[in-house]
Amino acid sequence: MKALTYICIASLLLSVSVVAQESYSSQISVEQQSIVKNGQNLDVSMILNFSNLELNSQHMITLTPVLISADNTQSSTLPPIVVNGNRRNKIVERTLKLEGTPKFDPQPFAMLHRKNNEIQKIEYKASVPLVQWMKKGRLVLTQEITGCALCGLGKEERLLVSPILKEQFKPSYKVNYIIPEAEAIKRRDEVLEIYLKYKVGSAIVLPTFDNNESELNKIASTLKNIKENSDLSLTNIYITGFASPEGIYLTNMTLSENRAKSLAAYLQKVHNLEKGLFILDWKGEDWAGLEKALANYEIEEKDKVLEIIKDTEILDGRERKIMELQSGKVYQALLHDLFPTLRRNTCIVNFTVKQFTIEKAKEQIKTNPKLLSLNEMYQVASSYENGTSARNETFAIAAQTFPDNPVAITNAAAILIEKNQIDEAVIKMEKMKNQPEVWNNLGIALAQSGKYDEAKEYFTKAAEKGLSEARDNLDQLNKLLEDL
Repeated sequence: MKALTYICIASLLLSVSVVAQESYSSQISVEQQSIVKNGQNLDVSMILNFSNLELNSQHMITLTPVLISADNTQSSTLPPIVVNGNRRNKIVERTLKLEGTPKFDPQPFAMLHRKNNEIQKIEYKASVPLVQWMKKGRLVLTQEITGCALCGLGKEERLLVSPILKEQFKPSYKVNYIIPEAEAIKRRDEVLEIYLKYKVGSAIVLPTFDNNESELNKIASTLKNIKENSDLSLTNIYITGFASPEGIYLTNMTLSENRAKSLAAYLQKVHNLEKGLFILDWKGEDWAGLEKALANYEIEEKDKVLEIIKDTEILDGRERKIMELQSGKVYQALLHDLFPTLRRNTCIVNFTVKQFTIEKAKEQIKTNPKLLSLNEMYQVASSYENGTSARNETFAIAAQTFPDNPVAITNAAAILIEKNQIDEAVIKMEKMKNQPEVWNNLGIALAQSGKYDEAKEYFTKAAEKGLSEARDNLDQLNKLLEDL
């Protein structure tokens, strides 16, 4: 009995030793393996090459691709490939004749009768629904060897792909900022509308008459601010005179001239200014001003008044035709309500501003940004780190101060793109579509909105104009598209 036990134990040890040594992995090569996302599915493909496999006649190899999560808690088994040696294949064929399809779980993708020393390959393809855990998981190929009497002779695992899906490429686009040209001389102006009341037919400035004191203070305040600011220098005062339409045309022309001259003389005397600072002009009857005033004035026959102004020349009876409307009622209303606002002067006070240091510009931008040049604002913004509120705010102030300047708008839109406020950025750039820098930034906005074809067009156009940022962005976009 003891001898029999020893024989059984020895036989078992020998069996374990044989099992441990069984492996065909080195003889089976896996070629052209691929895992791709296809809509909501994951497509797995590879070529299994058995040409170097010397398979024991009684052995069966089951090769099973398995998707395993990164934390080893989840898996998905794909259809296996079953490879049979000569004797094992005969058993399988006999089973097929007697019982039909052999039972496998899961059903094999393919069954191969291995003929040693022959070239044999299987092109494997499988597809499974894509689950989130799969992306960071791995694909392994398990090998299970079965011998005679279906006894297991060994099992091993072979890593094929990890991670299953590489992380999608995240483009890093470069926005364009335009460095504004420095102003050699910073010229600024204050535009003032001065509505002085005159006695009938007079052009003499009367400071205490009606509301004249308040109107004259508009100019006085501006002149005072310039004189008291050492950074500012007064250069010119442009005065234009206007008259209301009632009366004789030539008389009104002379009246508007005299009112311009009278205001200039008054300012020169009161503020001790040089005569050479003044530049004068006069326009006579202010019909353009009347049209503008009518836009916010409700009166019967307003459309007819506007039509008369448009179609009838001043010297061809324009005023007379208006007088005829409703037996003069319309004209009397205009004379009372709107004509006084047309007896006016426009006053443009022109001055220059010294160049500011960055530190002084940082203070000035908070109090009176219009005294800064766009270049100075850019220097202030550039002194702050990217993404800071101070930097973003400076570019926003620049766009508000210079609302029609393409450089200011482009830079403000660039900030909005960096803040991912794409819709606002696109609106700002709509007016500036002829600028290569805008093409580049517009390309970024479109790319971030998923409009890749349009983005590519804008990047390409900008790159053709020599913008290195656009060339880089086009490369980034192409890499993204390859990854989708």
